[in-house]
Amino acid sequence: PDKKIFTLKTGTILEEYSYKVKNEIIPNNNNMSSEYLLNAIVMSTMTTLFSDVMKNGFTKKTIPILLFLILIYTSGAIGMWINPQAFIPYTPVVMLIFAGYFSYVHRFESAGFFITLIGIGVLSFAIEAIGVNTGFVFGNYHYGTAFGTAFLGVPLAIGLNWIVVLTACWGVFSFYKLPLMVHCALSATLCTFIDMLMEPLAPQFNWWFFSEGFAGPYNYLSWFLWSFILGYVFKTALFQVKFRAAGHWLLLNIIYFLILNIKRFVI
Repeated sequence: PDKKIFTLKTGTILEEYSYKVKNEIIPNNNNMSSEYLLNAIVMSTMTTLFSDVMKNGFTKKTIPILLFLILIYTSGAIGMWINPQAFIPYTPVVMLIFAGYFSYVHRFESAGFFITLIGIGVLSFAIEAIGVNTGFVFGNYHYGTAFGTAFLGVPLAIGLNWIVVLTACWGVFSFYKLPLMVHCALSATLCTFIDMLMEPLAPQFNWWFFSEGFAGPYNYLSWFLWSFILGYVFKTALFQVKFRAAGHWLLLNIIYFLILNIKRFVI
């Protein structure tokens, strides 16, 4: 009982701190340095996630889903480390699994929400097709076979990938009362960071290949601008993304990509 009371009190304290940061400190940030503001956002994000677990624990519905997702990513990390050729074909499957999780979490949202997400996927697929066939958008690159069936040189799964990445990177900031442009910029920066984690791995795992052998600054600038534009245009729907689902995706994928990047230097 004492442990439970301590846990609940700790969760309440963390929740109160998170509430103060996102509702009092961040909105009144005129005299705050950019570094301090960023630290406040990060700390508030972490305490919100942690306080929720401390107060509510893992419910009967949450535990199986989280354990399954952790199992999938753990197996994927181990498999891609030991025998990548055997696990690479399952890349689209993992994307579909998490898309299913996102759909389940947002199952009570309106049809317009899901139509908007599909629109994000279609537009992103189109911009990728332009990029692959002209080299104008992200640079000179082409896709491998790891993502499955392709059309116009772009795997169909890439549209889904853009949906998940954008919604996760937007959703993790969605509970803050941030100015719209700041929200768009932070989300786009996080999207670009995810791409920076993936780019060194892409040729090794047959995801995609740049003609120069690496992704240059132009690619990252394009990622930032396209993510920013999508966030701004579809902000109404993106504000409905659940923070917890976004946090789960980001945490699992950042750890996953970091582990695979470590492999490049260890082996």
